Amino acid sequence: MRVLLGVLTVGILLFVGGPGYVRAADDTLVTVSSSYDFDTTLERLTAAIAKRGLKQFAVIDHASGAEDVGVDLRPTTLVVFGHPKVGAPVMAQAQTTGLDLPLKILVTQGDDGAVSLIYRQPRALVAGHGLDPVPPQITAMTKGLEAITSEASAE
Repeated sequence: MRVLLGVLTVGILLFVGGPGYVRAADDTLVTVSSSYDFDTTLERLTAAIAKRGLKQFAVIDHASGAEDVGVDLRPTTLVVFGHPKVGAPVMAQAQTTGLDLPLKILVTQGDDGAVSLIYRQPRALVAGHGLDPVPPQITAMTKGLEAITSEASAE
């Protein structure tokens, strides 16, 4: 009887709040609200990237791709960019960072028309890829993302 009660207790705990059933919010995502409409925000973002001499590797229009398969998706575009001078030393320390680099900023438009720029904090690379010691480029990436999104979103 004690064994059965123990098994039931563990089962209930796992069902109510155990691993695999409750997903914590991702605290490495940064969302910046834009003062501009979607197209203007995207234009300002690509201009802010170019102004800093960074290479824009890709612009992926997810809404267009969704439309091609009959799915209605609000404006959602991913901009992939970076500079080998910053990213390459990080990749040399841990090649798996190539999964997350170059940097990316997602521009989205909500149901209410509000536009946001979303990016993952570079500190996520540290734990996610076992970077030890923490490369100084992480600070440069963080400051760059903050400056770029601020310039793209603020009046």
